[in-house]
Amino acid sequence: MLGRLVARNRIDHITTSFEVLTEALGSHGSGDEDKTMAQWDIITPNGWAEVYDYHDPHESPEDVEVWHVQAASEEAFEYVYEAIRDVASRLGVPAGLGES
Repeated sequence: MLGRLVARNRIDHITTSFEVLTEALGSHGSGDEDKTMAQWDIITPNGWAEVYDYHDPHESPEDVEVWHVQAASEEAFEYVYEAIRDVASRLGVPAGLGES
């Protein structure tokens, strides 16, 4: 199985660009400024999901390629992943599960 299930939450990584995430999910929030520079909080038809980075202090969100995704359910995760994958496909850029 891809990813790991923790307490009924799906936690995984998506490898894609900041541009794809912004196009798919809209404007981002700042998240926990000590740990993340960009975070999207999403309500899907199947529950909540978050997409966020753990950053190196020298990176900007535009430099991040591996994004953490946590979702309330497998269905919520798939909803977000499909939205990201659809935008990436339309833009002709990669988006995949896991770390690169």
